[in-house]
Amino acid sequence: MTAAAFDPWIWVALAVGLSILEMLLPGYVLLGFGAAAALVAGGLAILPITAAPSLQNLFVLLILWACLALAVWFALSRVFSAKARSRRAKGDINDFESSG
Repeated sequence: MTAAAFDPWIWVALAVGLSILEMLLPGYVLLGFGAAAALVAGGLAILPITAAPSLQNLFVLLILWACLALAVWFALSRVFSAKARSRRAKGDINDFESSG
């Protein structure tokens, strides 16, 4: 069970699945988890865990995934909030001007 969690392809599948769910449920929360899963997959592909898979190593891997997801979520919220601030309306949407 725990040995499969250290396979990078499991994390790639999780990243793709979360990204597809993000398209169905927009809000960029799942996108952060998906991007973090992709980063974990890349890290496992570059630096494979040579120790025997154990629950302690799995716990460290899940904590790393959660911390990366939080960092990606903060980065995405800063990017998207900056874009939202730049598109503010100048007037009230309910004010109508007559063109008469």
